[in-house]
Amino acid sequence: MTEKTNLFPNLIRFRETNRLKMAIAASIMLWCATPQQAAADTYEKHEIASV
Repeated sequence: MTEKTNLFPNLIRFRETNRLKMAIAASIMLWCATPQQAAADTYEKHEIASV
């Protein structure tokens, strides 16, 4: 029983770190995608203005 009780918190910690990594990765992806979208919008506006 002691082995199972020792392994259970380790599994919880492993899942928490995975969730943190997923959240960090998602926020980085969103942060990287947002300026690209803004740059695409400005390019479209410049193209319309130049025409």
